Amino acid sequence: MESGEPKFTNKTPFDIDFELIKNTAKILNLFYKKSFIINY
Repeated sequence: MESGEPKFTNKTPFDIDFELIKNTAKILNLFYKKSFIINY
């Protein structure tokens, strides 16, 4: 692996999608917790 190469190039599209899904879930979880605290 060359040092000048970006890291994400050796990831499969599935890996990238999984990262996206994890990050989205984290954000949604935060929003849910915040709205839960506000509503109750």
